[in-house]
Amino acid sequence: MDRLAELILKSGSRTTTFIGLAKNAGKTTAFNQASRELAAESCKLALLSFGRDGERRDAVTGKQKPPVLVPPGACFVTAEKALSTYSSETELLEKTGLRTIRGEVCIYRCRKNFCKVELTGINRTSTLKKIKNRLLDSAEYILVDGALDRRSSALPELAGSAVISTGAVLGSTTDRVVDKTASALTSLKLPGVETGEHRSRFKKLMEEAESSDSGGWLCSSQDKVMFREKLSLNLKQELAERLTDKGDYNLLILTGALTEEIARVLITAKQSRGLVIIVRDGTRVFLKLRGLNLLRKRGIKIKVLDTINILALTVNPHNPEGRDLNPELLLAALRESQPELPVVDVKSQSYKS
Repeated sequence: MDRLAELILKSGSRTTTFIGLAKNAGKTTAFNQASRELAAESCKLALLSFGRDGERRDAVTGKQKPPVLVPPGACFVTAEKALSTYSSETELLEKTGLRTIRGEVCIYRCRKNFCKVELTGINRTSTLKKIKNRLLDSAEYILVDGALDRRSSALPELAGSAVISTGAVLGSTTDRVVDKTASALTSLKLPGVETGEHRSRFKKLMEEAESSDSGGWLCSSQDKVMFREKLSLNLKQELAERLTDKGDYNLLILTGALTEEIARVLITAKQSRGLVIIVRDGTRVFLKLRGLNLLRKRGIKIKVLDTINILALTVNPHNPEGRDLNPELLLAALRESQPELPVVDVKSQSYKS
């Protein structure tokens, strides 16, 4: 059986992010398991969160949550006031200068034993990127605990690989969990632009639209037009108007997200057949499997500038907000649905043994 540490070490990536497809999908449990395994391999680790992780109780449900466990010798990043119970067990390494309502964000080291900590203070991708770059000099491997609904922490520019967590919380039946997981993974695993020449051209156009605060470009073989709007709800109207023109459009570049609203316009527009959509990466696609299939039937392809290297899918059969699912059946169904991915339940007896 593939273990998380083995997959991370084999990937060649120094930064791995952990993303939950829903709240209570087992993301922090998988994160802790990976850090324990890597520490057992004598790897120098740094842990940080994009958002807030490791708090004692869920801010919404009030239920207990698993803490983040920092192995002895590992570095971690958090705000000063979040470090209380284990302050005597930690060593301050560096102050980052980043101020938050919970104090300055600092880099610490766990001296001995396992420290139970709350990781907080980073909620911008630009900040995460800067702190990650600081840690690269002292850590061999960096683990990022991605926050709920912040899949952007899986951006390839921030992390070379990702571990995705799913579980019973996504649906009341095994089939529903499998379907929702498949839909999310289809977006995250979208193919990249094939040639370097095309990628350079598309990246340049995307950066130009981003600097102009535009939603992107609609291009034909003869011409291209930049959108005035950026927000999805406004962009869909402008897109619908453009696609009623007689232009022979073959390319749509989006600086933001590909949403259900934009997809509906493309599915119904006569001028959209055969269109190629370019987005930054798979975290920018917020479509259900039905929407993806309808676009495919229209001959519309979605490609990304930066692909995401998904190392594994972890499974949590426990649902703290509803009914648990049979762990063996859920694991088997997900493995059948995602044969190209290692699918593991890190709390199962078979994984531990």
